[in-house]
Amino acid sequence: MGCCGQNRASAAAQPTATVTRPDPSRNVSSPPAVRPPQRPADRPAINTAQPSPPPQHMSFNIRYTEKSPIRVPGPVTGRRYEFSAAQSIQPVDARDAAVLLRTRFFRRV
Repeated sequence: MGCCGQNRASAAAQPTATVTRPDPSRNVSSPPAVRPPQRPADRPAINTAQPSPPPQHMSFNIRYTEKSPIRVPGPVTGRRYEFSAAQSIQPVDARDAAVLLRTRFFRRV
């Protein structure tokens, strides 16, 4: 059986971990850039740089069946359409026309 002095001596002989901190006076450059993983050749590349243009929607003429002038906001697009007895036929976006034609005030030309 050894004395407690021997335990202190063996503990002192074992290496200890040290933490090194960068020297603030030393000019350290940023770490090297990490290359992204290569995509497999069988998968096509996706272009995320530019958004695709909005789809072009069809429009067609509808007739306003009343005489008094009105201004109607397109229920889908929000575009404002103005109808009157003098301008009873107007081109309307197909998405808006589908909703307007459900009323008794409009007919498809």
